[in-house]
Amino acid sequence: MEPLTLSFTGFSGGLLELLQALRQERLQPEDVPLSHITEAVLARFYRLRELDAELASEALPQLAAVIALKTSLLLPKIPREEPEDALEDLEDYSHDVLSSVAALQELDALVRFLSEKRRGRNQIIAAKGLNLPYERKKPKEKLILTQLLAAAKSAVREVQAAHIVKDRLTLEDARKAILVFVKNLRRFFFHAITTRDWGERTVYFAALLESVRLGEVELRQDEAYGEIEVEALQTDEMLQKTMDFSEEKVG
Repeated sequence: MEPLTLSFTGFSGGLLELLQALRQERLQPEDVPLSHITEAVLARFYRLRELDAELASEALPQLAAVIALKTSLLLPKIPREEPEDALEDLEDYSHDVLSSVAALQELDALVRFLSEKRRGRNQIIAAKGLNLPYERKKPKEKLILTQLLAAAKSAVREVQAAHIVKDRLTLEDARKAILVFVKNLRRFFFHAITTRDWGERTVYFAALLESVRLGEVELRQDEAYGEIEVEALQTDEMLQKTMDFSEEKVG
């Protein structure tokens, strides 16, 4: 699968080039046709899903992040009266667009990787299976698309309230945000959590380690500097009780 090529007023190139243009402020966020780009990326994912649904399911955490970010941009904006508040809203919008493009680039890159993986797998001649003397570990059950889409859509407001905050982010706030992701998605990549800067990302990582210590989640990283996958260890009911208890302590 070839890289996605975009062309609109003021820009021509791929998602990675678009991300760089936004970061370097060579392109204004309001000039980015985000809905059109999202539809193009999702169409490529659905094309892969039609060919190999099981393989495409490996991209579901990234898909959920894209849907959550897109939904957040579609939420009605409350007008602000003070000029400094309006400027703050503009900065928030710029950050949201940048985060959305980053999530789209990650999803599309993974879809292209999985497409190449499928093509290479189809070129392999299957050999006769061996009767191994040990019991094979059963693969983890995949989330079906409808479940993940429903979880992403229902979680987006809760996720925003929990982790896109204007005040200083505390360790407890970050842990509650992680529990929201875990409760609704069960499994996701740490990169899917959007942050404003490296300071916030550090707080989230510290909160993630705390959740590991408490037995709420487990982490997996297949290679050095690779993606960190987060998976729930507790049931939804147990996670909800933990979240409720944290709110009671704050109250």
